[in-house]
Amino acid sequence: MLQKSQELTERSVAPLHITLPRHGTAHHFNQSLQMKSGEPMTLEFVAANTKDPNWLVALDTLLLTLVMLYGFVKLARAALRKPEAKNA
Repeated sequence: MLQKSQELTERSVAPLHITLPRHGTAHHFNQSLQMKSGEPMTLEFVAANTKDPNWLVALDTLLLTLVMLYGFVKLARAALRKPEAKNA
């Protein structure tokens, strides 16, 4: 009876699909459900970025950063400029 149930489970083994968080949680795997003893358990991970980047926001952020940097440089140059001596 035990051998029959093991044969049934061997035929219906499916891959394990899990969703892992990006960071902050540790996951541990063990071989408690291993079908054949003595064989190593293999895990295969496939990572995919499912979030589409919003290129318009990224471009706007880049342009805003460049304008702010340009303004900062203009203000710094104006503050460090020596006052011109007026000739009377």
